[in-house]
Amino acid sequence: MRDPAKEVAFDQLVRVLDQVPLVSSVKNDLSGLRSLLYRRRPPRIAALGLASSGRSTLLRALIERGATREPLNADHGQWVHLEHEGAKIDWLEIDVDDSEARSQWNVALAEQRPDLVFLTFEPNDAGIIVPTIERAKSLLADLSEGLRHLRVFPLLTHSDL
Repeated sequence: MRDPAKEVAFDQLVRVLDQVPLVSSVKNDLSGLRSLLYRRRPPRIAALGLASSGRSTLLRALIERGATREPLNADHGQWVHLEHEGAKIDWLEIDVDDSEARSQWNVALAEQRPDLVFLTFEPNDAGIIVPTIERAKSLLADLSEGLRHLRVFPLLTHSDL
């Protein structure tokens, strides 16, 4: 349920940000966050990386409230709606080294666009990071709206190895 007082306060914050130079990116991020909050839909996150690069571990860290070892059933190559202990997320995992990666990505994009993309690496991937990034960039180029509004975060996983 929407709280009108909070919406007014948020509008005032955005107006203040309009007055401050060089904060347009912050304002854009706030607008995106506002859209997520008021549309009340789970965030859509795509995780691109090599097999065993920590995508499922990252999902578990994002969605798990208490430590359990129940499977989250994050199928590869398709959007999966997950709910766990009140947390909700639409999750897409794609192995960029898989021969089906491009077709999986395009089918997923036809269904819905991600809000953000995690590009996962582990320390053992150090020698192949550049080719992995290039493969991921080639997939991201398939977005019809372009990359302008898409947030991409490279993440080093399993850094305790």
